[in-house]
Amino acid sequence: MFYLNESGSFLICLFVFLTGDVLDVTGFNMQPVLQASDNTFFGGYKSSTDIDASIVLGRDVDTGTGPDWPPYPRGHRLMEGALGGRTTRIQLPASIGIQRIGAFYINATNNAGVSHKIITITLSSNGKITLYVSVKFHKPHYN
Repeated sequence: MFYLNESGSFLICLFVFLTGDVLDVTGFNMQPVLQASDNTFFGGYKSSTDIDASIVLGRDVDTGTGPDWPPYPRGHRLMEGALGGRTTRIQLPASIGIQRIGAFYINATNNAGVSHKIITITLSSNGKITLYVSVKFHKPHYN
């Protein structure tokens, strides 16, 4: 689902329904659409029920804007423990340029081995976005 406001900014909403063991972790992205001079950060917030979960942040897809993480780009700042030990985030200064753009993940894993991966996307404000949709139809088979 896409929402476009009058200024041309948009929000992508994804609805996911999970069953079974899941972690109570929320991903956040300070500024999903960046100007060239913007500093930004993204990360994960753990609820009190999953405070012991570990969080790893990284690049999910190579979009041509930098290598996989970790290792993190020079100039980054990894911060852990804010809000009572519940958040892990990576600060990305404007000085690292296009490495702030792309598809990134927040991966949380608890002591029982249950893992939860959240994807966030950061775009350039002057970038061109092309959306491709592939639809396949199959004839039903009757026995």
